[in-house]
Amino acid sequence: EFQIYTYGKKWQVGRRYSDFIWLRNYLTKFYPTQIIPPIPNKKASKRSPRHIKRRMRILTFFLNDIIQKPDLFNSKYV
Repeated sequence: EFQIYTYGKKWQVGRRYSDFIWLRNYLTKFYPTQIIPPIPNKKASKRSPRHIKRRMRILTFFLNDIIQKPDLFNSKYV
């Protein structure tokens, strides 16, 4: 589980990596005119603390980019 913090809204969420994959797939499907930021591929072989921190940073950027877009932010799934 990753602890992700949002800057503007001051949210803190704990989610599994698969939750972010699901959210990105949902947003891409139901908001085709929006640019949805990418997330890194899951690599089960890399579980080092450095790799986990990097992935958390990327997921933080992903979530912060999502909440900056009103259409996406207002989605009940976000």
